[in-house]
Amino acid sequence: MSNLVKEELNKIMEDAIANFKSGNLDDAMVLFKKIISLDKNSYQSIYNLGIIYSSKNDYKKAIKKFLEAFKLNKSEKYFSSIIDIYLITNQINEANKFINNNISNFEDEFKKTILEKLEYKKNQNHLIELYNDISDGRITKSIINKIEEYTKKYSHDSLGWKLLGSVYLKKDYLDESIKSFQIAYKLNNQDIEIILALGSLYREKKEYEKAMILYSIAKKTLPNNFDIYFNCGNILLEQKKLVEASLEFEKAIEIYPESYPANQNLAKTYKELNKINESKNIYKKMIELDINNAIGYRGLGAIYILEGKLYKAEKLILKSLEIDPENPDAYQNLSIVYFRMGRNSEGMKLMRENAGVISFTLEKNKGSIQVLKD
Repeated sequence: MSNLVKEELNKIMEDAIANFKSGNLDDAMVLFKKIISLDKNSYQSIYNLGIIYSSKNDYKKAIKKFLEAFKLNKSEKYFSSIIDIYLITNQINEANKFINNNISNFEDEFKKTILEKLEYKKNQNHLIELYNDISDGRITKSIINKIEEYTKKYSHDSLGWKLLGSVYLKKDYLDESIKSFQIAYKLNNQDIEIILALGSLYREKKEYEKAMILYSIAKKTLPNNFDIYFNCGNILLEQKKLVEASLEFEKAIEIYPESYPANQNLAKTYKELNKINESKNIYKKMIELDINNAIGYRGLGAIYILEGKLYKAEKLILKSLEIDPENPDAYQNLSIVYFRMGRNSEGMKLMRENAGVISFTLEKNKGSIQVLKD
């Protein structure tokens, strides 16, 4: 290879690495491929292509490039990368085969590191199998002990702490569950399952400020996650912070417009804020989303009572009762409709026939029956 070609390759390599470091992976890939076209033995370029493929989660191409690079340069770095991909993709047998065929020429300390890495993955798989095989009624002390032992041995593994927190939660050990999820979160603050579990536990313990701080941090790295905004809305709704709750539900629906629970809670919030028209529109949308769900009909019926549109209210409430014939709110609101329409005998009959279902709430000042909110 002439000096001129070497200079050209060095220049391309510099540009490729610069692009790689700045995150321009596609441009870096083009340049590394160009180097390989000029020098098929450029194991650095082949290996770097593997790194790029790995960062794109294209592990099949990544392992192919790592193996090609290792054939040209049997370094610990390349060996370790191959094992990492096999373990990430859970190809334990392939990892074992590669280790047995290639590890003999390496130093004992490196061998120990690789074998510990393999053992860790096997133990992690066993932990996952153990967790997946249990049901709420079969969580014995022995199972809990095994997961606790795993977290002691592999205290750096967020998965172990997450599963331990989940098991504690199934047993209603809330304080222990919170502590486990807190450790898991410190180890991996990008895991949405950990974030949501910990946030829900804070909410259950009425530690709203902790939950909101947790979700606020998560929004920065997961700005388009529906559950985060939905959960924030629920917490604020519980605290009667209606304006803030409506904003969270609106953002959640922007991300996932078809979410029935988010639309339901936004409709409730709008109603509490006396935004009757906005609430009405959401209930109409809910009926479109699921024509077999009684909540949309019942909620829209309650809105029409507030607007004095009693015939529309009656029709919608009756429709809701076809779907959900045991709902007390529907019977109560239908009774209200009948009384306000002057159909007192029908109202009284409905009250008698459903005496065990209806529980009227009287407004102390007005002495009138209160329209229930769905």
